[in-house]
Amino acid sequence: MQERLVLKAVERDDPGALFALVRAEPRLRQARGPDGVSALLHALYRRRMHLVELLRHDQLDGFEAAALGDVERLMSLLFRDDMVPLLVNGDGYTALHLAAFFNQPGTARLLIATGADIDARAENETRQRPLHAAVVAGSVGIVTQLLYMGAYPDLQQKGGWTPLHLAAAYNRIEIAELLLQHDASIDIRDEAGDTPVDLAARRGHAELLARLIAER
Repeated sequence: MQERLVLKAVERDDPGALFALVRAEPRLRQARGPDGVSALLHALYRRRMHLVELLRHDQLDGFEAAALGDVERLMSLLFRDDMVPLLVNGDGYTALHLAAFFNQPGTARLLIATGADIDARAENETRQRPLHAAVVAGSVGIVTQLLYMGAYPDLQQKGGWTPLHLAAAYNRIEIAELLLQHDASIDIRDEAGDTPVDLAARRGHAELLARLIAER
């Protein structure tokens, strides 16, 4: 019951209620939903950093440590369990997905070095790979790491979008350049029939559009 109240406080963005709950019962900082995803991660997904600070604790799991960029904690978990990089959270994401999505190059590097699947497909409807997450986050560093380690640049997520589709949609010029340097295709069509060129044109990203057209 108390754990549900913690999750509701996060959902409602109610720091007063959350503070009262965790002050009365500090263990509630580790509250989890029915799927096992922590309240801390729910706060992070919502970018409610004031709630994240109320929920931070010294027993972070691998997913939380990856998302928060806590290299020291993640390293200690890896010493105890070398399967951490391969685990999938209750919402379908690996720790590497989370490090990429939250732009944490330190924990991403550690996970890659310890056996994380750089092309892991999210076990949810997004079908996202870590490279997709890094492009959305605008993380040039993590995109570089993943491509250098051999991440395949043309895998498609929900909607048929490749990482280059995402770069075109979000106007990530430097990331698009990196993808092109690693032989990303400009001709793959998403489920709506659009190529990255089409998306860049539709969204008015003139500089990126010119670069993509030059690739033809």
